Amino acid sequence: MNPVLRRRALSCFLAATLLTLTGCWDPPEPKSYPADVGGYNYTDAYIDGFWITNEGEDFGAGGPNVFPKEPGFERSGGAKSMCCIGIPVRWRPGQKQIITWRRDTHPYDDDRSGDQTLTALAEVPPYGQKAYGFWVHFLPGDRIRIEIQDQPTMPVRPADDDPYIVQGVLDTQVIKK
Repeated sequence: MNPVLRRRALSCFLAATLLTLTGCWDPPEPKSYPADVGGYNYTDAYIDGFWITNEGEDFGAGGPNVFPKEPGFERSGGAKSMCCIGIPVRWRPGQKQIITWRRDTHPYDDDRSGDQTLTALAEVPPYGQKAYGFWVHFLPGDRIRIEIQDQPTMPVRPADDDPYIVQGVLDTQVIKK
């Protein structure tokens, strides 16, 4: 066989083999998906931002400020979100997030007398394979519930007996600073 033809045949064989092997390769699954962070406020207090962190980890994400709900409306918020938080691809039982928020019970006073920082350790409720957002529901009585939105539909208010609702407490670490 002609050496030029032999080289071409060998090149075509190697190219076909590489293309076949490339088609069989599965890329590794990502560890997390990026998602926006937002909040819904069901209270008369102003939420002056909030922060999300993991237990024992130094990274986190922040959420936007959320105005008090207006009279006659169920809630405020949801229109703004901030980028980004990494949502683990697979939900794990016992996953927890620390939520810290500043709330002002007198949002329209000049003296900021109702301004306090609260914190809560919240368990992450089960979620599906997609992440459309990370939401914090601010409920009356300084309670919160976190939600990883796994459907494109708008999140709804959690039921009062929802087992994932947790009580916020004054954050003494922030107060001491």
